[in-house]
Amino acid sequence: MRPARITQGEFFLVAVVIDEQPDDLRTALEQTEEASKKGLRKWFHAGKERRRVYIQQVIESGLFAERIFYSHYSQTKEYTRLTIATTANAILEIAEYEYEATIIIDGLNKTERVIVASGLRKQQIHVRKVRGVADESDALIRLADAMAGFIRDCLEKDADLLPLYERAIRQKIIRELK
Repeated sequence: MRPARITQGEFFLVAVVIDEQPDDLRTALEQTEEASKKGLRKWFHAGKERRRVYIQQVIESGLFAERIFYSHYSQTKEYTRLTIATTANAILEIAEYEYEATIIIDGLNKTERVIVASGLRKQQIHVRKVRGVADESDALIRLADAMAGFIRDCLEKDADLLPLYERAIRQKIIRELK
């Protein structure tokens, strides 16, 4: 999961990537990062063409159908509460059987981990553990970062990326949670 860059509450976006076999996806994503030349760069540091190619390859892979969710908010600074709500809603969208979720969030400190775990449990999410990682260290976190940036660009009407956004929606690669 990756909240988008902080904009003093004007615009806040949470992107969540869910999968039951994350190691397989990490390998595929690392290959996609290399092939697209995006590498380990954050979304806004990768060039526009590299970003487009990366997103296109993620969509074409089909590996993420019904696995990427997002919510966006405006005029709020309730980042933790909204991150918990979006994460819980995403998990509940696909949870079909008994599960225990491991939640990985970019840059989460120890105190925030406790708050997030408690908040998720209050929403009936079966939490195995909550971890914070540096975004450069995990391909799934880099994907969530890229998706947050991509979706934000599209919501702000980036004409070059809108066709990819519409395709991702049609193919159920990404889905907005209300």
